[in-house]
Amino acid sequence: MEGFYNLKIQEFRTGATKQNMEVTHVKEENKKLIKTMSDLKGRLADLEARNAQLEKQYQDLLREYESIESEHTMETNRLKEEITSLRAEMENILQELQTIMDTKLSLELEIAAYRKLLECEESRVGIRDVVTSAVNSQSRGAQQLSEMITGYESKGDSSMSVKMMRGEVSAKTTYQRTSTGPVAISDVSQEGKFIKIENTSSGANRREVDLEGWRMKRVVDGKRTYIYPFKNVILKPGKSLKIYARGSAAEAGMNDLIFREEDHWGVGSQVVTSLLNEKDEEKATHTQKTLYN
Repeated sequence: MEGFYNLKIQEFRTGATKQNMEVTHVKEENKKLIKTMSDLKGRLADLEARNAQLEKQYQDLLREYESIESEHTMETNRLKEEITSLRAEMENILQELQTIMDTKLSLELEIAAYRKLLECEESRVGIRDVVTSAVNSQSRGAQQLSEMITGYESKGDSSMSVKMMRGEVSAKTTYQRTSTGPVAISDVSQEGKFIKIENTSSGANRREVDLEGWRMKRVVDGKRTYIYPFKNVILKPGKSLKIYARGSAAEAGMNDLIFREEDHWGVGSQVVTSLLNEKDEEKATHTQKTLYN
């Protein structure tokens, strides 16, 4: 019996020792966990502080972005309004310029007519009717001139007043066109606004024409020469296009060309317009002659 009790006591002591060891281990683990939790709390505090800092930076950047975007939108709207205003102003200027060019052309024609009219003056008798209109057009300026001039004085042995006869000023204009290929000069503005060309090929000869390297040449009264070089232009069969001078660019269509080096194509009493290919060969001509009798 005593041996049994000793065995039980020994087992109890062994179990108590083991339990003490486990308690000690648990305490150590608990200390480690407490330390780890403390470290994690410190780390969490650092991360929360960093997160707050980043959130503040984000809000600052967001406000800066919204401010820049607002300024950009305002500047864009301002520039769009300015562009619209400048375009409207440019349109007005082009219209005024066109009006001036038309007036200038009209004055040049009337001045030429006046010169012919005065050259036909007959001594002390007056100015007779000098021009018969082939197109039944009367120059308003010439009519005003004839109404304004009522006479002049000629001094000699005696003075006498001679009245000038009223006359009409008009011009006879003839045109001649030639072409040696599918492209022809189909129309030329008398006011020097544009020159029109057309691809007249049809049927079995129907083909497009590459105008790269070609030139439009216009000689006015044998004195002034205008040259327009074609670049990247292909004229399809049955199609036409106009080459507008810079002063008439506002009238140009979507497929028309602009001669940006000159305000107009020039006007005169004898004008020869030629279309030259890349070999400088004459492929089409348009001759305009205006006669003042």
